Amino acid sequence: MPRPMVSFIILAIALVACSTPGPRETPHGHLQRTPDLHPAEIPAIVEETGETPEALLPALKPPEKYSVTVNRIPVRDLLFALARDAEIDIDIAPGIDGVVTLNAVRQPLTTLLERIARQAPLRFEFSGKSLLILPDEPYLRHYPVDYVNLSRSISGTVSNSMQIGPASGNNAGGGSLSSTRIDNTTQHRFWESLEKNLLILLVDRNKPSLEPATEGNSKVAQGKSDAPGQLIINPEAGLVSAFATRTQHQRIQAFIDRVGIAIRRQVLIEATIVEVALREGHEQGIDWSAMVRGGLFELAGNTLKGSINLRYNRDDNPRALISLLDSFGTSRVLSSPRLSVLNNQTALLKVVENYVYFNVKADTTTTANVGTTITYTTTPQTVSVGLVMGVTPQISADDSVVLNIRPTITSIGREVPDPNPDLRKNGIENLVPMIRTREIESVMRVANGQIAVLGGLMEDRVDYQTSRVPVLGELPVAGEVFNNRNNRAQKTELVIFLRPVVIREASLAGDYADLAPSLPDSEFFRPPRHARPFQNHPLPEH
Repeated sequence: MPRPMVSFIILAIALVACSTPGPRETPHGHLQRTPDLHPAEIPAIVEETGETPEALLPALKPPEKYSVTVNRIPVRDLLFALARDAEIDIDIAPGIDGVVTLNAVRQPLTTLLERIARQAPLRFEFSGKSLLILPDEPYLRHYPVDYVNLSRSISGTVSNSMQIGPASGNNAGGGSLSSTRIDNTTQHRFWESLEKNLLILLVDRNKPSLEPATEGNSKVAQGKSDAPGQLIINPEAGLVSAFATRTQHQRIQAFIDRVGIAIRRQVLIEATIVEVALREGHEQGIDWSAMVRGGLFELAGNTLKGSINLRYNRDDNPRALISLLDSFGTSRVLSSPRLSVLNNQTALLKVVENYVYFNVKADTTTTANVGTTITYTTTPQTVSVGLVMGVTPQISADDSVVLNIRPTITSIGREVPDPNPDLRKNGIENLVPMIRTREIESVMRVANGQIAVLGGLMEDRVDYQTSRVPVLGELPVAGEVFNNRNNRAQKTELVIFLRPVVIREASLAGDYADLAPSLPDSEFFRPPRHARPFQNHPLPEH
C-alpha cells in the first residue's frame, strides 16, 4: 500500500496543572522539519585582534523549511500544527474558518502562510516569536508616492493650407482649397489617474452583491461593483491611504510599485540642428541613399513624405556626423540642446529672440476750420525668431524610446514695406519682417543610444543686397542709376540629429559623468575668504 494519508486528530484533553510533563517528542506525520545536514564547524583558534575577521562572523541562519501534505483540513488545526512545529506562539482571532488542501515540499513558514491565506480569508502578522492570525477584514495602510503635485495640459497644432483658383473675375470662387492639420493634445493628470485606477482595484468582483432579492431578481448577482474599501489620496504629502483587505492591499502595493518604476524613468535627449548650404552639384539635396548604401545609416522612414528618418549604425559622436555633411556643402550648427525628460512628460526648449516691429495706423479727420488732420497710431508687435522644440518621450521595457518631437526654426527672410495705402499715400514707409519657418512634427522609435536623423527640409533662399551712392541713390527714378543690387540665390537643407539616452542614475557619478568637466567645481560655490556673514550689531548709544 502507498504511504497512508495522515490526518489531524483533534484532542479534547485539558492541561492538568499537577501533571508532570514528559520529554517532548518530535511530531510525525505530514509536518516534517528539514533536518540540518550541515552542522556548523568550530573555527580554529586564531590570534586575537582588534577586529573580528569576516571569516569568524556568524553566518545568517537560513529559515526553517517544512513539508506539508493535507487534504481538506480545517485551517485552524493546520495553523496550530505549524506553530507547534515552528516552536512559536500563535493567537487566532475568532472568525477564522474554512478548510485547506495543500501540498508543499521544503517551504519556509511565511511561504506556507501566504499559500494558506489564498485559500482561507485571513491575514497574519509576526510580533517577535508570536504569530497573530486575523480575519481578512479591511484595515488601514499608508503608501508613499513620491511625485510632484502637478497637472499639465499641452496642446499643439501643425497646419498647412493652400488655395488654388482665380482671385477675381467671373470665375472667382471656383478654386480649390487643400489643407493639412495635426492637433496634438496631452493631458497629464497623475493623481487623478492614480485615484481612478486604485478605486478599480478596490472593487471586489467575486463578492456577491448585497442587493436584496425581488420577484424579478431571485438569484444572487455575482460580480457587481462592490467596493468596501476606502481610499484617501493626499497629493501635497505624496501619500495614499487605503482601507482595504489583505488581498486588495497586495494589489495596491504591486500597482504602485509598477507605476513608480515607470514614472521615475527619464531620458536624456541630445539634439543637434544643422543647416547645410548646398554647393553646386548638390542642389537636389543631401544624398542620403549613398550613406545608406555605404552602411553608415539605416533607413527608417519614407523618403517621399518630405522628411527622412535615418538611424545611425555607429556609436559615434554627432560631431562626426556633421563632418560627413561637409561633402555636400557648408554646414552651420544652429543649436545643440540637451533635455532631460521624465517618462511621458513633455519638455519645451525655447531659444528665441523677440523681434520688434510696429503696426502703424493712419486715421484721417476732416474739419471745416482746420482741414484734414492725419493721426498716426503705432502699436509694437513682437515675433519670436529662433528655435522652439517640444519633445515627449515614452520609454519602453526594452529601453527603446518613442519620441514625439516637434522642432520649429524661424528666421527673418527680409523686410518689406507695409502695404497700407494710407501710409504710402502720405509717403510713410513702415517695414515689416517676412518670417521663414521650417518645422517637423514626427513620431519615431529610436533604440537607446542610437542617433536618429531628420532631414529633407530644403529651402530656396535669396539674399537681397543693395548698395547706393549717398544722396544720389535716393533720387526718384534717376536714383536707380546710382544703386547696385546683388541678389544671391542659395539652397539650404535642415538636418536634425537626435540621440536618446535612457538615464538610470541621474548624478555626476552616474550617467551625467561626461557633463562634469563643463560644470563648475566645488570651489565655485565656496564663499571668498574675506567674506563674512552679515551680523546685526546694536547701534552705539550717543
